[in-house]
Amino acid sequence: MDALYIINGKWRIPIVLALMEGNKRFSELQKEVNKITSKVLANELREMELNGFVIKKENEQSRSKTEYELTNYSTSLEPIIKSLRDFGTQHRQKIRNDASTAD
Repeated sequence: MDALYIINGKWRIPIVLALMEGNKRFSELQKEVNKITSKVLANELREMELNGFVIKKENEQSRSKTEYELTNYSTSLEPIIKSLRDFGTQHRQKIRNDASTAD
């Protein structure tokens, strides 16, 4: 159950998936994670930072260039997150197929 605590919630998996593509600034993450508010994103990133999954790399010259990146530790979640994403995609397709054949 500890694993579910870490990836629990609507936003953590999409945030991790976005960061698996590379480091992102806050605004980039907000654009990639559809419909997340800045307040929720800030809270999620803070929580993920406290749990050792995200590093906030502040640019000394410009705060607007602060980036978030996954820690080496959090990359151990990559196969699990990708499997969950793939399962979700397959499940959505199954539901759609079942609904269209039921008509």
